[in-house]
Amino acid sequence: MRAREKVSWCLSGLLAVAAVAGWGYAPQRPGQPGGDMLDAVAAVQRRAPRFLISEPVPLANWARGGALYLCRAPRTAADVDGLGKQPSLPDPRWAGVVCFRGTDDPSVFDVPWVSEGGDRCLRYPNFAVFGDPDMLKEVQALLAAEGFQPARDP
Repeated sequence: MRAREKVSWCLSGLLAVAAVAGWGYAPQRPGQPGGDMLDAVAAVQRRAPRFLISEPVPLANWARGGALYLCRAPRTAADVDGLGKQPSLPDPRWAGVVCFRGTDDPSVFDVPWVSEGGDRCLRYPNFAVFGDPDMLKEVQALLAAEGFQPARDP
């Protein structure tokens, strides 16, 4: 019976890993033109895989107002959380890092990177991407190829 339980646990583990790995290859969810933050991250990862880091303590509304970081080199959640939060005060540690931030939750506090905009922030209807200008250009091209359209200015 123990051998059978081990096989069952191993099979369950393999199925879970396959499901998580398949998330990045899943088609866009219906009913969301252009997609949300998670669709955008998956689109970029399909074409140019990067290290993916979640914010250290995601909230329950994470997909609508949380953050995911894509990095060229391995980083920890503490590393990305410690990056400078004011775009007007350059932080060289942003080199090789972009942050996808959900902007679809009205209860989320102001994010200076998004509210100040500028050339280091890309705005989409329900998320924004900010950080390293070189990576932003790459992300913008990848998202455009996947059909994501920038937000229209009011």
